[in-house]
Amino acid sequence: MERPSDRIIHIRLILGETIVSFVSIYAPQTGLLETDKDKFYDELLTYVAGISASEITFVCGDFNGHIGNSTDGYDGIHGGNGFGKRNSEGERILDFAMAADLVVSNSFFKKRLSHLVTYQSGSAKSQIDYILTRKKDRNLVSNTKCIAGEECASQHKLLIADLKIKVPLPKKRKFLPKCQLWKLRKPEVQERYREKVASKLEELPLTGDNNPESLWLYFKTSLKDAAFETYGMSKKPQEEK
Repeated sequence: MERPSDRIIHIRLILGETIVSFVSIYAPQTGLLETDKDKFYDELLTYVAGISASEITFVCGDFNGHIGNSTDGYDGIHGGNGFGKRNSEGERILDFAMAADLVVSNSFFKKRLSHLVTYQSGSAKSQIDYILTRKKDRNLVSNTKCIAGEECASQHKLLIADLKIKVPLPKKRKFLPKCQLWKLRKPEVQERYREKVASKLEELPLTGDNNPESLWLYFKTSLKDAAFETYGMSKKPQEEK
């Protein structure tokens, strides 16, 4: 997780060989100075531009602006489905999306009012929360909607998106049989093992030509062979359906 500013948080998820970046933002409110808004969007644009093109990137959060319900010159960025009328802050959002090669995912899905409104205070309703993604990844978002009655913050409704991202299945581990040494706890198995080792060591040819390496190799092989013959090897477990 990275926090480049008090209004921007960046989280990366690694799914196999795929990296998904989520940039969560909180844009300046309508009443703040224009210089503060310009500074925020300049910082955000610089930061998003620095994210590798190989990463699936989503910029989402409270943008504090209304993009409206029509494209009005922002074809391909605004999908033509929104709520209310566009204001100056909404134009900033769309200008930022155009500069960063992003699209406003919310606007590409036709929804009823309860699934469009993301902010409600009394009788006042508006859409100020958005999920933006790169144009090349737009088809990964199969649906967006606001869940009525689920508040993620005071007066804000929870905005969710359905994503079509393939997560690789875990690789199956190759089964390697092992000697069942746990059987050595049984006294009768211990005795049988001693007998096996003793019989194998009796066959050890001791001559003046023996060197330490060959003697050790024979001794080690005798112990292992006796273990395999006495305990047996583990069997591959039945695969779960």
